[in-house]
Amino acid sequence: MLKRLHIHSNHEDFVQAGYVGLWLAYQHHDGEKGPFPPYAFVRVSGEMLTMLKKDANYYDRHAFSYDDPEPAQVRIETESWMPDLDTLAPYLNMLSDREQRWVIEHAVHAQPPRTIRNC
Repeated sequence: MLKRLHIHSNHEDFVQAGYVGLWLAYQHHDGEKGPFPPYAFVRVSGEMLTMLKKDANYYDRHAFSYDDPEPAQVRIETESWMPDLDTLAPYLNMLSDREQRWVIEHAVHAQPPRTIRNC
């Protein structure tokens, strides 16, 4: 199954997930619904795929953890670009009063969207 899913790292973790899938297949198999080997195959591969998805989500959410040597530097560069009111003025007149307040609070005052009240 490791070869079929092209798993090249953390072999022991994925083998353990396969064992869990095999144990769950043994616990939940109903002989009236079909033979055990195909059901076990699906459960083992399902556990391994679930683990792959969890790992992918973890690495997507923690992009700075291992690959980026200086995550603080990236944050400083992105935070340094904050538009001022003069830069936004030509675009604000195309928006309603409510939209203007939202853009100013978010872009100029760096308020997260969840904290901006709908006026």
